[in-house]
Order: sequence, then C-alpha cells, then structure tokens
Amino acid sequence: WRVSGVAPAARFITARASQVGRAERERKMQRPKEDFRAPGRSGGRNTSDNVLMPTNSARASEIDGRTGKTSEQRRQLQMSKTPLELMCHLRSAVTQDLIDASVFAAAMQRCGQGRWWDALEEVRTLQIVAHIAASPIQRNIYLTALARCVKGHEDGAQVVPSRQRELLRLGSEAWGSAGPAPDADTLNSLLGAAWNLCIVAREAAALQWAEELWSWVQGQRFELNTVTHHTFVVVLETYNLQERVDNFLSEAAHGAAVPAPNVVLLGALVNAAAERRQWQRAEELWSRIVSGHAVEPHAIQYAARAKAHLLSGRPHDIVHIAAEALAKGIQLNTSLAENYVQSCLVLYHSSLAHADLVRLDAAIEIAGPVWKQCNQEGKKLKPALQAVDALRRHPSSVALRDVLLGWNARRSALAELPPAACRAGMGYLSEGGPGAA
Repeated sequence: WRVSGVAPAARFITARASQVGRAERERKMQRPKEDFRAPGRSGGRNTSDNVLMPTNSARASEIDGRTGKTSEQRRQLQMSKTPLELMCHLRSAVTQDLIDASVFAAAMQRCGQGRWWDALEEVRTLQIVAHIAASPIQRNIYLTALARCVKGHEDGAQVVPSRQRELLRLGSEAWGSAGPAPDADTLNSLLGAAWNLCIVAREAAALQWAEELWSWVQGQRFELNTVTHHTFVVVLETYNLQERVDNFLSEAAHGAAVPAPNVVLLGALVNAAAERRQWQRAEELWSRIVSGHAVEPHAIQYAARAKAHLLSGRPHDIVHIAAEALAKGIQLNTSLAENYVQSCLVLYHSSLAHADLVRLDAAIEIAGPVWKQCNQEGKKLKPALQAVDALRRHPSSVALRDVLLGWNARRSALAELPPAACRAGMGYLSEGGPGAA
C-alpha cells in the first residue's frame, strides 16, 4: 500500500513505510475510505486513491516551492538514516545552490519521522540563513515535525518536557512564516497540523490558540474535512472540555452537519481521557461511540482503552479488556500486548499466586510473537522475561518499581503507591485498583 501523504501535513513529499511509525500506519489504514483523496494522477500502474491528501496536482510546484533540479537532493534527505547524514546532505545542497522550499520541507519531514529535534531546528535555521522563503506546504510539514519531535524516541512514547515547553512558541512563529493556504487541502493540512501541535503542547495558551484558529476558520471560504474537524474535537477532549465533545457526538448521532465519529476518533478521544487518568470518561466515550455510533474498534483502540486503566492503576480491568479483544479475534498490537503483559506482571507481583503466574505466562506467550514480528524482543520481551524470572527466584528482592517496565507504567498511579506497602506477595491490589485487597 502507498504511504504517500500519510499525514495531512505531508503533501507532495513521499514517505516510505519504513519511515512512518507503526502506530501511525495502523491509524491511517483504519481510516474510512471517504477520508482519502485521489492522488492527482490519472492512469498508469501507480494510480491509487489511498492517500489522505493529493500528492500531485497541476499547481504542485507553485504550492510547495519545488523545482525539477532538486529531486536528487530531496531523495537523499528522505533516505538519511541519521541526523548527521541528513545535515551533511543538506549543507552540500546549500553549498551547490541546489535548494528550494521543497528541499527544506523534505529535510523537516525526515526529522519528524526520526524525531530529530535538534536537527529540525538546525534545518529551520539553515533555511533562514539561506533566505529561502517557506511555502505553505513546508509550513505544514514543519508544524507536524515539531509535534512529532516532542516525543523523543523512535516509538513515540515518552515526551521530552524541555521540547514540549518550546512547542507552542515555535509553532506560532511558524504560522506566519508562509502565505495563506491556496486551497482547501492545504488549509486542512495547516489546521490539522496546528491543532495536533496544541494537543501535544498541553498548556492553556495552546488551547487559546486552538480556539482562535477555530473562530478564524469559520470565516474562510474553504470547508473543514472530516480528519481536520475530528482533530479539533480531540483538542477539546484533551483540555477536558467534555460538554462540547458530548455535544458534537450528540449532533452527529442526530444527523447534524458534522462528520460522524469513526474508529480513529474513538482511539484519539479515549487516549485523551487516558492521559488525564480519567478511566471513567474513557469508558463513557467508548460506550457512546462503539454502541451509539456502531463503530467497530480494532487493536489500537483497545490499546488506548487499556492505557486509560493502566495510567489509573487498574490492572484487573486491562486483563478483561485484552480478553475481550482476543475473544473477538483481534490480534494484539505491540501496545496492547505490552499493557496486557504489564497488568498480568504487576498482578502476579501483588499476589505471588500460582494462578496469576499461569495467567502471566499465557500473556507472554501471546505477546511474544507480536513483539518478535515488530523486532521488539530486546525492548519488550526480554525485560518481561527477566522480571518473571526474578520474581520466581527471589520475590522478596523485587520491588514494585522493578516490574513497572514501560513508560506508561512508570508514570501511572501504580508508581505512586508507597513502596513499603507494595512488597511482593502483600496483595496490595484490589479488583478496583490500587489499595488494600
């Protein structure tokens, strides 16, 4: 399948599947067909309608500042394996005067794919020094790359606070760096990128900017598409504006002129509630969208639901959620597999009961092939096996913190339990969550 234009902000730059995050690929492949557009070509064996935004048009060169002489430079930048390699290619292009806005756009997109924050800012500085004006498309790509780079690891899990604090300033500065969006596609790309940045920033000023953009776009001649409209709804849930989200869902249920919720919105809203440790809200959204709108969840949505319970310190519920997904024939993805094993591991640490050990072994047996398939044996499977082995051999020496393996577990309510009350075998977990059994 094609990954061209895989994110709304990445038009006219082709992203290879290996350069697009696993979770992002899952989300894009779950989008309804109506969210996608024809790529702008007619005929030929490469014709496809599986792109979120057109990847070619009669105005492509005009819109993204592209010239024919820089195609090799864009290819080299997109194929770069490290920030150092990328910057070497970019500096060489500058020296040879083989640069235009699309070259810097390609460099920025590659930085976003690799989450290379320092390189991204170096690319931006180099463009300013070279006096190359930003194109509307490049601005969109830069905003998207900024938001991606806040999460400083390839798997996109852990936020780097120092980057997050700079996000809104850099994003708002970039907003005015290029001219107005020339068409509906570019406008939707721009707003989607900006609102996603506001989601990642998680500060009051970001919500204010998002609201200002919402008011501003009401007076524009181009309409919002489903993807962009849903992104703003996620902004509202991120900042706990539940009533407005509920109003949107009610309007959609009654046939109002708003885009109906889909499986991608379900996962995003549940994840937003998860980040606030509001598992009740996550379950409410799940019920309203799955039952009320007949949306069929997949592994990535079940993973978001499990995350809500993990961050709230409710491992028993994660076991039930994973069992529900498996009963429906859903193959676990790496995130859901991790949540499943993590919950079984901490439950066994709490009880040291044989039945919980059997359940943990079964969870690892299910998760192991998933991790192997994604080349995550060393990162996911090995630590889990080591923790189980330590608990079997010397349970009294294994603290709760030693069995909280992932970033989400280490920032969950479980990590805040008093160590003295959470020794192995003390039964410190009740069915409802942290506390005395």
